[in-house]
Amino acid sequence: MALVGFVAHIGLVYVLIGNPKIRYGIENKFFTVSEKNKKNSAEIQEEINASFGKWTPKYINQLGENKILVNGREFPDLTSALDALRDGDTLELGAGVYKTPLFIRKNGITVVGRGHVIFDGAVAGGKGAIVIKGNSATIDNIECRGIKVPDQYGSCVRLEGGNLLLNHVYFHDSEQGLLTGKQPELVKIKDSRFELLGRRGKSHGIYVGVGGELYI
Repeated sequence: MALVGFVAHIGLVYVLIGNPKIRYGIENKFFTVSEKNKKNSAEIQEEINASFGKWTPKYINQLGENKILVNGREFPDLTSALDALRDGDTLELGAGVYKTPLFIRKNGITVVGRGHVIFDGAVAGGKGAIVIKGNSATIDNIECRGIKVPDQYGSCVRLEGGNLLLNHVYFHDSEQGLLTGKQPELVKIKDSRFELLGRRGKSHGIYVGVGGELYI
C-alpha cells in the first residue's frame, strides 16, 4: 500500500511539473510572477491563437445594429422582448454589445445572433448572462465575456432547465462558461469555443451535473 501511495505521488508531481500550463498556474498562485513566467503565459496564448485562430460570427449583419425581433416582430429593448416570449419562440438579435442579460423561463426558445452579438458583463439574478429555466433552449452565434458575480460562479450560461444546444458560441474572460443547476437531460455543444474562464480555482469551462449527458 505504501509503495502504491509513493508511486501515485511521484506520478502527480510529474504531471504538475511536466505540464507547462499547470506548472505556470501553481507558480502564479504561490510565488512572485517572474518575467520568465510572464513569457510562458504569453507563449501559451500564442499557441492557442496559432492553433485556433480568431473566433468570428457565422452570421454577419443580417439585422440592423441592436435590432431585436421575436418571431419577426420588432421590440424596442430586450426586457420587453423577453416579456413577450412564449413557448417555441425565436429571439433574434442584431449586431451589438448587450448589457442586459437574458432570463428565459419559457420552453423551446431559440436565441440567435444575426451578426456579431456580444453579451458583456450582463448578469441576471446574480448568476449569469443567460439564465435558462425553461427546457430545450438553443443559443446560436453568441459571444459572451466579462461575467462576474460575488460568489465567483458568474456564467455565460446558467442552465436550470433541461436540454440545451449551444451552437457557434464564444465564451471567454468570465468566471464560468456553462454551469448547470438542476440535473439537465442533454447538453449538446457544436462548433464553439471556451477560453480564459475561471477565477481563483473555481474554474469551469463546461460543468454538467451528475446524470446529465454531454455531447461536444
